[in-house]
Amino acid sequence: MYIAHINENGEKQTCINHCINTAEYAMAKLSNVGLSNVAYLSGLLHDAGKFSEEFNNYILDSFNKKPTNKGSVIHSFSGCSFMLNNYHSNDLDIKDVTAEIIAYAIAAHHGLFDCVDEDGNNGFEHRLLKQPNYDEKSISNFFRECKNKYEIDEIYSSLGMI
Repeated sequence: MYIAHINENGEKQTCINHCINTAEYAMAKLSNVGLSNVAYLSGLLHDAGKFSEEFNNYILDSFNKKPTNKGSVIHSFSGCSFMLNNYHSNDLDIKDVTAEIIAYAIAAHHGLFDCVDEDGNNGFEHRLLKQPNYDEKSISNFFRECKNKYEIDEIYSSLGMI
């Protein structure tokens, strides 16, 4: 069981429940503007990086008041990396823009960043290169525990981009 949150009473919320609840909440909030599937996919993948033993240890240690290094387990890059590595081709068509918007929503859910900095550097590059092994492992766990790649592909296909 991968843990997303632990409240002050020690009650744990699983990553599966957290990701699905967030996806459903986001879908409901954006359905009136025709973005329900974009919101669902973004919400579903936003914490895919929490599907790891490293994050479990981090959140348990934090709850148990053991010394933790805040930000030592970066969970917000995994879903972003998945989106860009699977649905982005650098053709700069609507499919690429859609993948970037969803990837940005996922990666920036704990803080905004520039997509392109003042020197013209790609703001996504760091998120793709920082921890590829961790991101790959957590996405693999996400697929096994929450939604599989085929289901994610189906949701993305429903956006009408591919």
